[in-house]
Amino acid sequence: MPRHILAAVVPGPRAAQVLARAAMLARAHGARLSVTSVLRHAVALPGFARTGWDQAAQDLAEALTPALAAAGIEGTPLIREGSPAREIDALAAKLGADLLVIGPNEQRNLGARLIGTTADRLLRSGHRPVLMVRRRALQDYCGVVVGVDHSNCSHVATETAARLCPGVPLQLAHVTDLPADLEQALLLAGTSGAELSRWRADLRHRALAELQDFAQQWPGSQARVFVGPTEQVLARLTRTKGVDLLVLGIRGKGMVAAGLLGSVAQKVSRDARSDVLVVPEPC
Repeated sequence: MPRHILAAVVPGPRAAQVLARAAMLARAHGARLSVTSVLRHAVALPGFARTGWDQAAQDLAEALTPALAAAGIEGTPLIREGSPAREIDALAAKLGADLLVIGPNEQRNLGARLIGTTADRLLRSGHRPVLMVRRRALQDYCGVVVGVDHSNCSHVATETAARLCPGVPLQLAHVTDLPADLEQALLLAGTSGAELSRWRADLRHRALAELQDFAQQWPGSQARVFVGPTEQVLARLTRTKGVDLLVLGIRGKGMVAAGLLGSVAQKVSRDARSDVLVVPEPC
């Protein structure tokens, strides 16, 4: 794992780090590497020649040349036209790519918030693991955190992390907390802050016991339980020294996955400081 990596990039400062990480993974796993970039409806991109598709595609390929050279990647990128998320997903399926490597999408306009950025849509497609690269690829991943919740998709995500980063001890992180409605009911019933703390301590203790059983499947892994809002805790972990990859599992595919993805993985991928690998549960 993986056998064929597809790196999707646009010209700019992020392209070099995405391609460097993709090339590093391809070399480490002996995988094939393809590179693509998408023109939004042919010549509609500012800064590119508007004399037709061929010229626009050539301009885009040439704009990516420095980043390709810096990553030691030979060959010409595959240029597509249309909706970036749709074209990238379709190309990945055509090539049989089993890992998609992308950069974060920095859009913050209203349209992006309503329907999601290209990165958001690729993350929730649910067709294959998607690696979002946020940091320069200076070395192989060595600090890997996997967000787990004892579900089958967490098992798939942990297994994927172990195959992608062989020999790296995994940090299995489970986040738990009192449901907001239960906490509100306890407070209304006069429960003290000290008692709530004891409830949380008991919750953490029971969750850790379950997580340690789960962790036995991956020798050398470390089980840790955190109490608090899931997306905030996981995003904070990516800021921890030594953590360079966060792995999350999602259930379902397409818009069905947006339930979990919207509440956890999508928010974490936007706020994370480390790279993020989103792994879909096979249907």
